Amino acid sequence: MTEPVRIKDLGRHEGQVVAVRGWVTHARSKGKIAFVVVRDGSGIVQTVASLQDVGEEALARMNAATQEASVVVSGTVRADKRAPGATSSR
Repeated sequence: MTEPVRIKDLGRHEGQVVAVRGWVTHARSKGKIAFVVVRDGSGIVQTVASLQDVGEEALARMNAATQEASVVVSGTVRADKRAPGATSSR
């Protein structure tokens, strides 16, 4: 695994696969897609995973995430103008 990236620096890594360490602020799911919002000392980011992309086991772990759980998430950084700081991680 590569060195984790701070959330405030995600904008510099658009299109790259990165890892972020932090704590879950909240999580929700809608069938075959899960959203987990993660914070670190520099900001917040919403992670998104679909059953098609990550498989059943990873989606089940995301669905089981509880508030303030310590996590490491990895994925491709994707800009989203609706997101705080204009980036999100997928």
